[in-house]
This record gives sequence, structure tokens and C-alpha cells, in this order.
Amino acid sequence: MSSTSLLAFLENLSRQRHLTAIRQGMVASMPLVLLGSLTIMFISLPFAAYQEFLSRHLGTNADLFANRIIEGTYNILSLVFVIAISYFLAKEHPVLCRKQFNPFLISLLSLSCFIVWMQPVMKGAAGSMPTPSYGIISTFPAIVTAVVTTELFAWLACRPALIIKYTPNSVDPILTQITRILPALTLTILIFAAAKMASDTVVFTHLSAPFYAWLRQLFGTVENQLAQLLLFTLLSHLLWLCGLHGINILHAILDRIDLVDVYTIAHTTLGNVSTAAPALNKTFLETFAYLGGSGSSLCLILAFFLASRRAKTDPLIKFALLPGLFNINEVLIFGLPILFNPVYFLPFLLVPVISILLAYFAIISGLVPPITQPVGWTTPPILNAYLATGSIAGVILQLLTLTIGTVMYFPFVRLHEKSRQAALWQAFSDFLEEIETRPVHLTKPYLDRQDAVGALARRLYADLKEDLAGDRLCLEYQPQVNAAGRVIGIEALLRWPHQHYGRIAPPITITIAEESGLILDLGRWVLREACRQQKEWENAGNSGQRIAVNVSALQLECETLDRDIADALSAAGLSASQLEIEITETAALKNPAATNAILHNIRQTGVRIAIDDFGAGHTSLLYLKNYPIDILKIDRILSQDVLTDKNSQEIIASITSLCASLHIETITEFVETELQRQKLAQLGCGIYQGYLYSPALPANQAAAYIRQQNQGISNTG
Repeated sequence: MSSTSLLAFLENLSRQRHLTAIRQGMVASMPLVLLGSLTIMFISLPFAAYQEFLSRHLGTNADLFANRIIEGTYNILSLVFVIAISYFLAKEHPVLCRKQFNPFLISLLSLSCFIVWMQPVMKGAAGSMPTPSYGIISTFPAIVTAVVTTELFAWLACRPALIIKYTPNSVDPILTQITRILPALTLTILIFAAAKMASDTVVFTHLSAPFYAWLRQLFGTVENQLAQLLLFTLLSHLLWLCGLHGINILHAILDRIDLVDVYTIAHTTLGNVSTAAPALNKTFLETFAYLGGSGSSLCLILAFFLASRRAKTDPLIKFALLPGLFNINEVLIFGLPILFNPVYFLPFLLVPVISILLAYFAIISGLVPPITQPVGWTTPPILNAYLATGSIAGVILQLLTLTIGTVMYFPFVRLHEKSRQAALWQAFSDFLEEIETRPVHLTKPYLDRQDAVGALARRLYADLKEDLAGDRLCLEYQPQVNAAGRVIGIEALLRWPHQHYGRIAPPITITIAEESGLILDLGRWVLREACRQQKEWENAGNSGQRIAVNVSALQLECETLDRDIADALSAAGLSASQLEIEITETAALKNPAATNAILHNIRQTGVRIAIDDFGAGHTSLLYLKNYPIDILKIDRILSQDVLTDKNSQEIIASITSLCASLHIETITEFVETELQRQKLAQLGCGIYQGYLYSPALPANQAAAYIRQQNQGISNTG
């Protein structure tokens, strides 16, 4: 399979809705997992002075405080998983979305079904199973329950017989919806209760009971302790890849195979050489195989720093490093994520296995002393190797396994980055296409969407806010040239050079700014910068042209727009006649009365008003009658086909004739060839903007262009 096909396969797999919902549910639980992990680290750091400090100053209160946090985080994770996974699955479910069911109701239904399923088995009056655990150990049944409940309810909700057609006359939509779907909700819970009773009858005392029975049988067939440890490692990491805490789930199995007492070193004789067999116990795993947590996550973090340009600035990778040093990898597992990520399937399984084999043979060959001291699992690497083996050779061995693991992860990190980049550019493409083709009233706010485009929009919003505050945006300037070749105007165009993604398409920038409310601050910045630049050109001898600035619909609705314009002119020392404000047809349509009032206020100050993209929207000749318009810009939808399309020619000729009679200037956009300009001139167009003359230029290049074009041409030329 080629790299391109593999990337396509991974992208398609990542979009599978069940896997996506499970992954989103796991990621949503990351704060609880992280807090629980850090709490365990806080109470378990293996430093004598630290433990003495806790005992002396906090006593039993430290344990009590930590246990309360753990009870509210780790020990309810399966409940959080079932709610979150069901919510995300219902939110994007084709049937449930079409019927507009509230996804929160479905997540509550899944929670109810999960609790029904997890109830202990009662055997008469005397026997019962222990109280169910809702912590990490029960995440597997939580995932299964969330998916099965959501899909079962979606199927039942499509049955007309299970929908109550007569609903109460209530203004509360939730009450109305609950009443309509009450039979389907009830039947879903009843099916789970019946399935639970049936499973109890056939002695499946718990969803995971058959799983543990199979594990005990499997490990019972393997007598060699090294083979058992390798098998345990493979199984625990397979569970992790499915989003389950493999070590916690298999803890009982680890206790069964931890046969060598940590203080008792068995001796074997290989030929005439007496060697010590390694103590294959939990400390052995944590010292040499689980560096940074399961999957040797510290190796993965280092591989990111070595191979990924993005890791240099990615807060997730940096933040994962600190807990990773204490063997806490939940930030990486749930945040990257590793779970349900096929890219890391092989290295996540193989790196710990290779590390175990390397450490095992290094110890039995006598190069490294065996494990002689138990070490807490939160002990940082290097230190835990020295404490466990009592030798610098143990540290060297650990550094070797860390290096090999990092090298093994390296190509997979590169592949992951390529996959992420491909997904990112696809999201950019989808984002831009939707902005340009979908009507605004049919588009859900991008910042509220839960798909790849929504995630990209939220990321860009945070970056735009930061870059606007840090003055990292810029303007470029595209000349407007008259028939004599003189630059009589120049349009200021916003550019956002993103530090990671390169130049962001202006429609994306404006859409994010409008949705987030940044557009007002952004618009003020553009006005100030454009006026400042125009004054700088004027002082340098480039005069006679006006500067045009685009104003969005939201700025038009803002009562302070006229004051913002006046402030920008005053700050730059620029006369109002040198500024032109461009508004689109769509913006003008939103609130015609208010728009007319504010445009008249602006026009009275001497600022010129232009209608942009005329012909691309809901064109109305009433604009020309009611609004104080000085300039009308003919859109490319008309100008680009002017050489071949008779209708475009007739429309342009009509527009220019009408504007001439009303003393309104016309500027034709997207003029790219001389033949096109000549035809437009025949149709009455006298001012042009487009690549025939110049693309948008940085300020210094625009100044040079103005000087070159206007040299020897009079203002009236």
C-alpha cells in the first residue's frame, strides 16, 4: 500500500462515526483523567522528604483529600464515558439529527441502560456480587452500552407505532419531545433489563466476566514467565488502543504472573556461568518497558520533538512531557489521541515488547544487575532505573531502551503528521468552499460545529485573537487604474500570515472574525492602518489616489462606525476625501434603513461610499436611488465572461450608462487581459482593478508601483 493510499485509508477510518464518537467522548473525559492522575502523583511521589512533609503537615488529611478527588474523577470515568460517547454519537447520528432529537436525552438514556446492565447479580436471598465499579475498570462495558443504546433507540424511534402523535400543548420543547419518544425510551431500557436477566441466567455474571475467564485460561496455558509478561504487555496495550486502561483492567492477571518476589533473586546456571534471573515484576515493566506510561509514551513524546515541526509549538506535546516524566500518559493517550488511532497501532505494541526483551537479555547476560528494589510507579525515569537496579548500568540500559523506542516511533510520527496535514488542508478546503457556495442562513455557525471544520474554526479564532492583539496581521494594496494608466485609487486588503498554516484565505478570516465578534476590533485596526499608510505615502510624495477600505455587515450595524472612521482619519492626519468605504450588496440588504442612515452620516464627512461586488448578490437598483453612493464596483461574475457572454456585455453597458447619468463612478474588478479591458472600455468602463495591472502588493511595492505608473501622468489624465 502506497503512502497516499495509507493516508486516504486512515482519513476514511478516522471519519467513521462510531469511532469518532468514542474518540470524542474519551477526549472530553481527559480533564478528569488528568486531574485523577495528577492527584495520584501528588500523593505517591517516591521521595522520602516529600512523604515526610505530607505526613507531618497534613497527616491523614492528604490521603482523604486525594481520595475525594479520585472518587470524583477516576472512579466515575465509565459514567462520564457512557454519557459523552452517546452524546457525540447522537449529535451526528443521521436518523436522530433528521428527527431533531435532543442528544442529551439520548445520553441520559444510555446512562440509565448502563446502570441497569452493571447491577450486581442477586442469587436468592443470600448471594450477591460486589457493588459495581464505575471507574476505569468498567470503561469497556460503558463504550459498548453507549453505542448499542444509541443505535437501538435510533432504530426504535423510526417505528411509527412507538411515537406518541398527540403531545401536550406545552411551550417547553423538551417536554414535548420526551412525551413523543417515551415508548421508545421505555422499550430501550426494558430491552437492556431483559438482556441483563438473560445474561445472568446463563451465568454471565458481568459483561466482563467471560473476558476475564478467557484471560485466566489463556495465561494458564503459558508457563514461561517471560512469555506471560510479553502476552500481558500485548493485551494491555491492545486494550489501551481501544480506549481502555489496559493495566488497570488486567491488574488481577499481573498479580498472577508476578511470581518472582522482588527481594528474592533466583539463580540459574548457564554452562559454567552463574547469572541472576531478572525479577519479572511490575517494577521491571515500569523501569524498562513503560517509560512515561503505557506504550513507552516518553519515547513518543521525544519522537514528536525530533520529527515534528508542529511539536515545537504544540502545547499538547509540551504539556504531556511533564506528567510523562512521572509515568502519567493520559494527556497523550486522550489528547493526541493514541486511542483508536491506527497510525500508532504497531509502535504502541512493539516498543514495550522490544524494551522488555532488550532489558531481559541485558540482565540475564550479566550486563545489568537484576531488579532488587521495589520502586513507586511515579518515580521519574533515570532515577527509577538507578533505584531498581542499584547500578548506573541500569540507567544506561534505560537510556538505550528510550533511544530505541524513540527511533521506532519516529517514522510513525512523521506519518501521523502527514495524515494530520492532509486532514487539515481538507478542512481548509471544505471551509472555504462552504463560505463561497452555501447561503449564510443555511450554514450552522462554524465555531459551534463539532466536525473538522468546526475544530479548525475554533483553533483559528484563538490564533486570530492572539495575532490581532500582537499586531501580526498586515494589509496589502491593489491599485485601481484609469484609462490613462494613472493610479487613482488603491484598495486595502487584509492578509493574515499564520505562523503555522501560512496565509489564511481572507473569506475564512472574515467569517471567523464575524462569528466570534472580533470583526469590530479587526475593522478598527484595518481602518487605522490603511489611513496611516495612505498618509505615509502622501508624505513621501505619492498623492492623488484615494485609499479604499472594506466594511463588513456587522460593522455597518455598529453605531460607532462613523466615530471609528473619524478617529482613524484624525489619528493619521488624513483628509476625509482620501478615504473610500466599500460595502457589499449583502451587507446593505441586512438593514436598509439603518444602513442608509449611517452611510449618510459618513458621506457628510467627505468620505466616499462604494458598493462592492455589484452584480454578485441580491442586486437592486434601489441602492442607486436611496443610498449615498459615489462608486459602484462591477463584480467578476460579470467581468470575467465579458468577451464571450452577450448577457454580461448588455448588463455592464446598462450599469455604466445608468451610473454615468447618476454621476456615479464605476470600477470593474478582475480585469486580467488587455482584450478584456478593451471590451470593458467599449461598454463604458473607465477604471479597472485586476491582475492586468497588478496583484495586491505589500506597502513598499505598492508605493513603487504608484510612482512608476503616475510619473508624467496628470491627475486628470
